[in-house]
Amino acid sequence: MFPFRTEPLTPSGEAIQIHGLERAHLTDAAVREELNRLWIRHGLVVFRGMEDSDELHLELSRVFGPFQLHPIKQGNTDPSRLEITNVQYEPGGENGNVYSVNGVDLGGWLPLHFDLVYFDKVNHGGLLRPRVIPPEMGGTVFLDKIAAYDTLPEELKRRAEGLEVVYDFYMDISTMKNSVDDIRLVRMGKKFRDIQQREDSYPRSIHPLVYAQKETGRKMLNLSPWFADELLGLDKAEGDALLGELVRHTLSHPQIHVHRWTPGDIVLWDNWRMLHGAEGLPPESGSRWLQRTTLAGDYALGRLEGVENSTLELVDV
Repeated sequence: MFPFRTEPLTPSGEAIQIHGLERAHLTDAAVREELNRLWIRHGLVVFRGMEDSDELHLELSRVFGPFQLHPIKQGNTDPSRLEITNVQYEPGGENGNVYSVNGVDLGGWLPLHFDLVYFDKVNHGGLLRPRVIPPEMGGTVFLDKIAAYDTLPEELKRRAEGLEVVYDFYMDISTMKNSVDDIRLVRMGKKFRDIQQREDSYPRSIHPLVYAQKETGRKMLNLSPWFADELLGLDKAEGDALLGELVRHTLSHPQIHVHRWTPGDIVLWDNWRMLHGAEGLPPESGSRWLQRTTLAGDYALGRLEGVENSTLELVDV
């Protein structure tokens, strides 16, 4: 018997929430092992009622593996804790972008993606905790890539098998291919503008379109709508048509989950399995400030186009 309880987070029962976990429990090897098992089994875990401290955030993160540090930080207030990075949107400020999405202006909006898809090495996960919760909206969006695959028609599963996706790094999301939304850039924040100046220095990355989770053998549609450029293995016209169909399937998926933040939440996701994004908020309605840790790792299935050894600077968007 473990000192915490689990409940389904979503109707499918795949994602879960955990209640009753305390910092003292994390020293128990059996608890740590069970938390890791739940993470891999469910992909998305929301810890409720957690102590709101950097110490707990870091200690809980260490349960799931070593940290991956990003050289580019946004307003990190404590240089002694470089493992924690800030994800911020401020009205009228330089932190965060504003996009018009289907005619509605949204601050801090991001489409579904998985971290570091524009590199060959993809980190294993992340843990987010809220510091400032906006008065409306501001949720974090998730989609299970296993669900995205399972709900594909059999014909699309057959066509997707064995293909690879080429990803191209860019900051202006209004240029995203195959979006189901009408996206227009209103304002780009300083962090994104600075990164945009170096876009051309990044080679394209290549990742499998379908792969199986190592621990369970369950297949997933390994597709990040943001940054997806083309498919290898098909002629361009056929590849572009298939990629468009798969991106639209992903972005319109009925199992997309929006996590609305409450104090005491910490959200853990498996970056090899889950897509995530940001719902955004009315640009002048308030601030949104989350802090995150990043879990190191590499699923060892990606490569860079024309590059044998990557020495590129990591960019955390």
